[in-house]
Amino acid sequence: MIPITQPTLHDFEAVVAEFRQAWESRQVTTGVFTRRFEEAVEAKLGVPHAVMVQSCTAGLMLVLRALDLKGEVIMPAFTWTATAHAAVWNGLTPVFADIVPGTYTLDPQAVEEAVTPDTAAVIPVNVFGCPPDYEAFARLGNRHGLPVIYDSAQGLGSRYQSADGVWHWAGGFGAAEVFILPSHQENFGIAVAEALACGVPVLISNKVNIWREIQADGAGLVDDDGLEGTERLIRRWFETPKTKKNRMRANAGRCFDARFEIRRAAESLASTLEGIVGGKNSPPSAGSWV
Repeated sequence: MIPITQPTLHDFEAVVAEFRQAWESRQVTTGVFTRRFEEAVEAKLGVPHAVMVQSCTAGLMLVLRALDLKGEVIMPAFTWTATAHAAVWNGLTPVFADIVPGTYTLDPQAVEEAVTPDTAAVIPVNVFGCPPDYEAFARLGNRHGLPVIYDSAQGLGSRYQSADGVWHWAGGFGAAEVFILPSHQENFGIAVAEALACGVPVLISNKVNIWREIQADGAGLVDDDGLEGTERLIRRWFETPKTKKNRMRANAGRCFDARFEIRRAAESLASTLEGIVGGKNSPPSAGSWV
């Protein structure tokens, strides 16, 4: 599988002095570098406050807790599980609305139709660096008196062009906006499993933690992480005979059935959703980290 993101890092020798300063200070959490980063983000995005936390999920949890909301939170059906988890952790009920074709972001009209007297907030999501319609959601929030909180886990550095033609950095809209600095590829294992479930062979780097299973089962192609490895994967796929591709497709489905236990996963997910949406079972307790 081709990675969606690749971290850009300075040469280690250029930053080793700062690593040493942090190490020798013995202040490894909320030290001087934390505040310097927060100030840099505030200046870049033009916002009064930026606060570093452990993860984007923790950020969403804390924003919802700070707003002291009760009721339902509208969010896109196409999002990472953490968006809904943050709501459930705060005792809120996720309500899923449709997305806009092409941008895969939350559809303002779908949200308009989903608003009820129980609606407490709206959480649009920045998808693959593509911002939602900030202006439409600002109008919607003002019209209904709802806070709009942006899950921009994939949005740091993306820009939005307003109706007047001016470009704005994502991060200065709504009641709050939450980002992460992506530095790993482990979550891509979920996307790989989804492809296998559909009988789709995967082109995957050897940094994704299930690459050995893919290789052993003949369910795709594996190569080194990085640009050269990605180029080889694409070249190898186009050079693979049709008969071998068909075998890989069959192997992909078998790999998923044998290794990822779809029935148990589906039953667990259905049970959780039934408890949240249908009210037949008790939802996870609010505030629990388990």
